[in-house]
Amino acid sequence: MALALDTPVADLAGRLFAHIKRRDCFSTAFRIASEREGFGRQLAPQCVFENARCLDAATGVANVPPQRAESAMATPHDDWDAGDMSCGDLVLELFLRMKRLPPHTVLRVRATDAAAPLDIPAWCSMTGHVLLSAIPPIYLLQTKEG
Repeated sequence: MALALDTPVADLAGRLFAHIKRRDCFSTAFRIASEREGFGRQLAPQCVFENARCLDAATGVANVPPQRAESAMATPHDDWDAGDMSCGDLVLELFLRMKRLPPHTVLRVRATDAAAPLDIPAWCSMTGHVLLSAIPPIYLLQTKEG
């Protein structure tokens, strides 16, 4: 999308995050998820962004944390290329794919949409699936228990 709009990816991501902050449904979901995880009612909760430095306060752009050492050893059981599928379609298809997999199965997802670094961690947090690794455009997700 950034390429089509001739806009730097970071600028577009910042504008998308600003849009999300203005939408009550999105910002409320982030705040509720943060509160459920015990971090208070933050817009960029630690349950979505693994540490406070993941969201640049000046730009509002999410910086996905580097891959964790233990997730480097996770071997994907399945692979899905979501391409540039956007938020609604991405999370719906992700839901359907994860539902078909047994508990503790690792799914490798390739998602190039500019909002994927926000959407995938948020979706995992809200559904109980585990985000093992996020190095855009590659994400490793583990299905939740039963």
